[in-house]
Amino acid sequence: MRIIFIFALLGIASCGSIAQAQNETLRQVSVSGMGEAKVEADMARVHLSAQSQQQTSAEAKNDVDQKVNELIQVLENVGLNEDNLTAGQISISLRYNYRNNTQEFVGYFASRSIQVEIPDLELLNPFLDAALEQKIDGINQIEYRTSQEAEVKALARELAIQDSKDKAADLASAYDMELGSVITISYQSNQSSPVLYQQVGLARAESFAADSNGQYIPDQLSFTDHISAVFELESD
Repeated sequence: MRIIFIFALLGIASCGSIAQAQNETLRQVSVSGMGEAKVEADMARVHLSAQSQQQTSAEAKNDVDQKVNELIQVLENVGLNEDNLTAGQISISLRYNYRNNTQEFVGYFASRSIQVEIPDLELLNPFLDAALEQKIDGINQIEYRTSQEAEVKALARELAIQDSKDKAADLASAYDMELGSVITISYQSNQSSPVLYQQVGLARAESFAADSNGQYIPDQLSFTDHISAVFELESD
């Protein structure tokens, strides 16, 4: 009976310790912090396309290849080089006109997507003007980016951390408590990079080229980050 009594006492003491630990664990505050940092874009990626319709597939392909080669020359003329250009695979399809439930072959249509990296926005307008002079078939979209991505991301994270601390301190003070040490931190890095897209279209691009004062001026890029934390609460 003595052994059973001792085990019973130990069981009661253990339950009391667990209950006490649970009560202490409940004295905590959980918060989420958000940080936002903005920066001016200083880089761009231009999406273009080279297209051609000819009577034979070889003629259509050769015409598109020629336009890509001419675009490479444009890059060199404005201070860029071939390394700034990425050209996708060429696609060729048959084109028909449909009249009175009959189809009439009109030629082969060849198309190739092109991306041009602009490391300095000062080169953007000269490149667009020169590309239009070479009768490039389509300037589809401009992506604005920043070369300071790592630094601005780090700033957004720091602001998110500080925001979580400020919220936790304000809540603790509102309930007449003191903010203690951090218990847990939950953070998942935002790997995506903010990009501003500007839809251009050939007609709009030509209007900028006709106006020597035309400028593509992007808004600021906004980087955001989030963090969650649990802090211990202490009595005054």
